[in-house]
Amino acid sequence: FKPMMWSDMFYRIASGGEYYSTDTEFSSEIKEKIPENVTLVYWDYYHIKKEFYDGMLKGHKKLTDNLAFAGGAWKWNGFVPHNQLGVPATKAALTSCIENKVENVFITLWGDDGAEASVYGVLPSICTAACINIGIFDDEGIKQKFKEWVGADYDAFMTLDLPDFVEGVNPEHVINQAKFHLYNDCILGIYDGGAVAEGDCKHYAQVSEKIKKAKENAGEYGYLFDTIGNLCDILKIKAEIGIRTRKAYKENDKTELRNIAKDYNQMINNTELFYEAFRNQWYKENKSYGFEVHDLRIGGLIRRMKNCQRMLEDYLEGKVSAILELEEETLKVKEEKDVIYRWDEMVTANVI
Repeated sequence: FKPMMWSDMFYRIASGGEYYSTDTEFSSEIKEKIPENVTLVYWDYYHIKKEFYDGMLKGHKKLTDNLAFAGGAWKWNGFVPHNQLGVPATKAALTSCIENKVENVFITLWGDDGAEASVYGVLPSICTAACINIGIFDDEGIKQKFKEWVGADYDAFMTLDLPDFVEGVNPEHVINQAKFHLYNDCILGIYDGGAVAEGDCKHYAQVSEKIKKAKENAGEYGYLFDTIGNLCDILKIKAEIGIRTRKAYKENDKTELRNIAKDYNQMINNTELFYEAFRNQWYKENKSYGFEVHDLRIGGLIRRMKNCQRMLEDYLEGKVSAILELEEETLKVKEEKDVIYRWDEMVTANVI
C-alpha cells in the first residue's frame, strides 16, 4: 500500500495560501512534514500553457522525488462537457510531464454537484491523453485515432461543448452557462441582472440544430446528443424568459405577458423530454444511485415553471393585482458571463 496526497497543502503552507505559484520556496521544516512513503500528486486542470506546468513540476521536485500528476477531463460543471478547456490543458500538462520525466499520470473525471455530464462526453480529452501517451501530438493524428478507437467523429463530439459558449464567455475559462440558465428562476431572476443577456435564447436555438446534425456522426453515442439537444430546446425559450417577463410587466404589456404565459407550455414539455433523455443517459452509464438528486431538481424545476405560469395567468385574469417578485429590481449578483458553481446557488437566494 503506497498512499498519495494532493500536494497543494504543502504549497499553501509555504506560500500563504497560494497553490499555483511557480516560484514557491520550501523550508526544510515543510519538507520534513512529507512522509517518505507518500507520493505527492500535483493536480492541475486549469492551465493551458506548457511553461506553467514546467514551472510547477520543477517546484514539486524541490519537495520530493516521489511525484505524480493528476489532470482533468472537464465533466463536472454541469450537463455539458468542457473539452475546449480539457483538450489544451491535457496537451500542455502531459507534454510537460514527458519532458520533466514524471511517469505516474492520471486523468480525473469528477462528479461535482450531481455528476450531470456523461463520462463519454469528454472522450476528446481522454483520447488526447491516450494519443500523447503513444507519441501522437498533432490534431489530425488525434482525430484519426478518435475515429478508430471511438467509432465517431471528433468534431461532432466537440459540438457537445457548444451550449456553454454563449456570447461573452471565454472557452478557455471555467464555465457552466447552460446549467445556471436551466435553473435560474423564471420570476425571481436572480441572475437576470447581468449574467443573462439578450441573444442567449437565439444561441441555444442555433446550437440545438448543430447538435442534432452532429448526432449523425456520433456512432453509438448518439444518446448524448439527445440529452444536450433537448437541454438546448428548453433554453431557447427559458434563458431569457425572466428578463422578458420583467420588461413586459414593468411596461404593463399584457399582450406580451400572455405570449410568455403560452410559451411556458412548450418550455415545460421540452423539460419533460430533456428529463427522459437525461434519465436514459444516466441509467445507461451509471448505477441508479444519485439520480434521486435529479428527480428532485428537475421535478422541482417543472413544478416551479408551472407555478410561475400560474402566477402570470392569475395576474392577467385579475385574481391578483401585482406579482410581488416583479415589483423588485434585480441585483447584479453576477455582472459577467461567469461560472456559478452549485445548484443551490442557482435556484434561490434562500436556504435550500
